[in-house]
Amino acid sequence: MFEFGLLIITLLLVTTVAALFLLHNDGSDNFVNQKVSLLLFSERRSNRVKQVTCSIFPLLLSILLIVSGLAALVIHIPDFLEMKTQMPLLSRLQQENADQKVELVSLIDRMNVMTERLHNLQALDQKLKVMVDLGVDDIDAQMLGVGGSEPDLLVVDYPETAGHKELIEKMYMSIEKMERKIDIGIKDKDNLHRYFSEQQQQLAASTPSAWPVRGWLTSRFGYRVSPFSGRREFHRGIDISARINTPVTAPADGTVSSVRRDRFSGRVVGLNHSYGLDTIYAHLQKVLVKEGQTVKRGEVIALVGNTGRSTGPHLHYEVRLNGIPVDPLRFTPEQK
Repeated sequence: MFEFGLLIITLLLVTTVAALFLLHNDGSDNFVNQKVSLLLFSERRSNRVKQVTCSIFPLLLSILLIVSGLAALVIHIPDFLEMKTQMPLLSRLQQENADQKVELVSLIDRMNVMTERLHNLQALDQKLKVMVDLGVDDIDAQMLGVGGSEPDLLVVDYPETAGHKELIEKMYMSIEKMERKIDIGIKDKDNLHRYFSEQQQQLAASTPSAWPVRGWLTSRFGYRVSPFSGRREFHRGIDISARINTPVTAPADGTVSSVRRDRFSGRVVGLNHSYGLDTIYAHLQKVLVKEGQTVKRGEVIALVGNTGRSTGPHLHYEVRLNGIPVDPLRFTPEQK
């Protein structure tokens, strides 16, 4: 269309120049001042004719300008019509582009928040692992390094077309990286939860929190007056009075660490419960376990007796933490 309009203008110019040249060479010295007569007929009155005289040069120039203007209009009308038809599509694309940019920026903000939370979560995991002596995982396996989004991703006026494609690829890469880190974090959390659950169960099972025998508390832990010498002495456990042959049960899971007899404590059984906890049972009538045997809470290990230096049937019960005698009532509530 543009070439067609340019051809029309060129032909008009050539025609006008040729006409001017012919008029100039027809023998007249004053071409500009030559006159032409135009006859104008009225549509209403057919018998009325009006004659108008004017110079030829302004007439040709006016015709040239009018035709040039019409040619220019013909050239630009199709472009204008096409642009008019494309305006709604262009407006819709611009709106969609703006909406997508706003959505992407919102996603980036959310990813940055998730990244920060994940970083705090991983830092807490490392502290917990150090506290429970699990050690720190390899850097590559744990992916401890956590970064934020690139600054270019936060620019709303991001380049279009190829730039948008690159932006989407970066978003997908960031999301995949976040998903891998979250999966590893969840797995670590599960492992820590499993570990703590097992440790808590083992610790609860190994804590001597049950009474070893049903009876009456006759002597507490600490200083007391000796029933044999009458002098002040330190009592390293508690005495529980009970009938002879009353069952003595393990107050927690453990292993029989010793079975012995001496003239002061009589028959004695020792249990090791791990975590630095040991329990001692003295003045027994009969021992029902062997050294090295594993016992469970509530399992009968001996019978109450009156062996050794004793004023009557009872159980002397001790709890030791890392080899130091502690009050058994710290672990076992006093019987009502």
